[in-house]
Amino acid sequence: IYHVKIDSLITATKVDEIEKKNREMQEAYVEKAKNSEDSLLNQYLSDNKIKVKPTETGLYIVVKEKGKGKKVNAGDNIEVKYKGMFTDGRVFDTSERSPEPVVFPIGVQRVIPAWDEALVGLPVGSKILLVTPSKMGYGPRGNQGIPPYSPLVFEVEVLGIR
Repeated sequence: IYHVKIDSLITATKVDEIEKKNREMQEAYVEKAKNSEDSLLNQYLSDNKIKVKPTETGLYIVVKEKGKGKKVNAGDNIEVKYKGMFTDGRVFDTSERSPEPVVFPIGVQRVIPAWDEALVGLPVGSKILLVTPSKMGYGPRGNQGIPPYSPLVFEVEVLGIR
């Protein structure tokens, strides 16, 4: 047995108004993120004294240590350790949570475009820092906790080719 008390009714018109307001708020949030992306990237580059020029796609690749192993080719399954961060240093993902390295095919659009661009051609043993504009990451949609138009920073070490 349930006893229900109705305090108020929301009409279909009111639901439409609420949904419209939510859409407008979401659009404003996305527009603000889009407009602040360049300043977040520039601030990170300045704060960390990164002087490398971006690639044609806007990706900044800082080689911390050049490996001496075989060069990675498109289509190779590679083993990496990585840490993904927002430009404020907050970590959103890391391979440190797993005892095994992460393995994936590279250069075949199975990872974000920044990784395909930066890792193909690197020798095994290389350690790099990627400062990634959103168009080379998760773009205007974001992804699982990564907001739209988020510039990202990755520390990546290429451990091997399988």
